Amino acid sequence: MQFSFLNNLFKSNIKDKALHKIDHLIDDNYIDSVCAKYYPSLSGKNGRRPYLPSILVRIHLLFFIKGFSSFNKLLEAIAGNKDYLTFCNITIQNRKHVPSKGQLSQFRSRIDSKTFDEILSYYVKLSLKYIKKLPLTCVMVDSVPIESYTSNRKKKRCGHDYECDCPLTYTDVDAAKGKRTKTHRKSEYFIGYRKHSIYLYHPESDFRILLASIVKPANISDIEVLESLVKKVIDNYRLHIDFLFADQGYYDFEILKRVLRDYGIKVQVKPKSNATSKVNLNDKKIPICQMELPLQWVEFNELTGEHIYRCHLEHPECECIEHLSCEKLFTFTLDDSPVIFSPIPHHHRASKIFCNIRKLIEVEFAVLCNSYNIGNLKFRREQNFSTLSAFLETARILQKLSNLPELAMT
Repeated sequence: MQFSFLNNLFKSNIKDKALHKIDHLIDDNYIDSVCAKYYPSLSGKNGRRPYLPSILVRIHLLFFIKGFSSFNKLLEAIAGNKDYLTFCNITIQNRKHVPSKGQLSQFRSRIDSKTFDEILSYYVKLSLKYIKKLPLTCVMVDSVPIESYTSNRKKKRCGHDYECDCPLTYTDVDAAKGKRTKTHRKSEYFIGYRKHSIYLYHPESDFRILLASIVKPANISDIEVLESLVKKVIDNYRLHIDFLFADQGYYDFEILKRVLRDYGIKVQVKPKSNATSKVNLNDKKIPICQMELPLQWVEFNELTGEHIYRCHLEHPECECIEHLSCEKLFTFTLDDSPVIFSPIPHHHRASKIFCNIRKLIEVEFAVLCNSYNIGNLKFRREQNFSTLSAFLETARILQKLSNLPELAMT
């Protein structure tokens, strides 16, 4: 049976204010045009007309907006709720013909996850348009674990009846074993994926915006995807990033230097405790002069890639032989000292300010990990988790956009 769909005239019937605001932000024409290449019969000339992609996308967005625990409960709720029916562009007369769980699964498998990333990027660009541009752009990269619905044992799944060299895999052939922070509810090791994301923080509006995310098997280290994430942000939004905050999982001296050289992004990361240095340092990792007195950091020269330090002229203990002729300036290149690699050394008080900014952005990863744990769903394969991740982030951006004063609706 072919659907008849609501006109925009009936959109005002949504009594849920949050859904009403989000409904007016969703561009159905854009979604249908992006997904049209996967549905040749949308024109009505070849076979029966399918569900419009915008309807199926709205159903997935509603799943994350309202925090349903399963798609079965979502579909039951849609059939019995007028606001949900109207939001999903389904008429009340056709409530018995709400798309089934199988049709939603077919929709996710038919369309490439990159297409859903395009839809996500569309709303990221919209959000960047409505926030004030800042003189200093700070972003943060981190990852969260995603558990896969798979067995804990590996075995051969090739189907050969003879001895072969085919690899042992889990039920989810894309999943891998990874490590996470151990809690009283979760073990230290898990089987699944990690979602690597870059978030932009806007301090004036307290607005945290996802810029890019990549879902990879859990055995792939954080640092391996850093350059891909940065390149994705630059290519999609042409955004100039000044500082990128990261934890020690993203510490790799050569890669961080390459990010600085190729993209001009200064990565602020705390060095590992076993990092060596050619420069003489004291116990607090501060460079020292010939008299083993601490030097004072002046600046980081982006053109030459050097840290500039100066001697304390007023230091009463300075009895250096070259006290009168020395210019009191010392330069250390990045190759000389990975320990003080970050653009702002960690022994400097300004580094503490950046740590506070990082904590404000870390809240977003905590919400992502706790409130919207898509690992609880019984899904497998990397493409499925990439698709669900795109829907989740799109829903969260729409919720944030609906709360902006510039887009507030009466």
